[in-house]
Amino acid sequence: MNSAQAKDVLRLYRPGTDDERDAEVAAALALAGSDPELKSWFAGQQGFNAGVREQLHRIEPPAGLRERILAGHRRALVHVWWRRPELLAIAAAIVVVIGLVSLRMPHGQNTIASYRTRMAKFALREYSMNLVTNDLGEIRAYLKQHGAPADYVLRPPVAKLPGVGCALLKWQNQPVSLVCFRLGKQDLLWLFVIDRQSLPDAPSTERPVFQQVGKLATVTWSGQGKTYLLGVIGDQKDIQEYL
Repeated sequence: MNSAQAKDVLRLYRPGTDDERDAEVAAALALAGSDPELKSWFAGQQGFNAGVREQLHRIEPPAGLRERILAGHRRALVHVWWRRPELLAIAAAIVVVIGLVSLRMPHGQNTIASYRTRMAKFALREYSMNLVTNDLGEIRAYLKQHGAPADYVLRPPVAKLPGVGCALLKWQNQPVSLVCFRLGKQDLLWLFVIDRQSLPDAPSTERPVFQQVGKLATVTWSGQGKTYLLGVIGDQKDIQEYL
């Protein structure tokens, strides 16, 4: 895990929750403890999050708001309740907080690193399929029917594997196809496909780029307008044979 990947993980980290039991979070926290630059960034991120929470906690509804809303609902006449000064003040405070959060969020969220991390989490933690079948033709037809990338090209070693099924995913509101293949009796190989234009910094060639994400070995490449992410539990040597 590098510094950029750790930041992607730590932006979603919630202190005092089950997040601390997650292996990826633990690895990111460990890196933050040993990397001075990352440690400084993480301290600032935590301070900002604490400030936002404090501002939200300070927003208090005016006394009797619930009763007035319910009473107004029962009236025959419609009152423009949202123009009340106290409600406008609350709305303004919320807008300010949302604005601060928006400014704080990095512009690089739509990156290949963020995409890779999110898809790896799905494979390792949230894995489920919309269609279960070993028929690769049926999988392709299902994805096409639902508007997901279906004109993908399988590398020869992958094309020889039996299918397991597929899933319909989204990234930055863009469709992602997940095609699953069987490796032996229990292991799986995951192939994610997205339109190349949906990831500005995706690889520009078919040359595979290796990256370890937790216990998932991944490679990414692009070709014919698509960006591919291939993943298997293991390390680089375990995924090399499917390229």
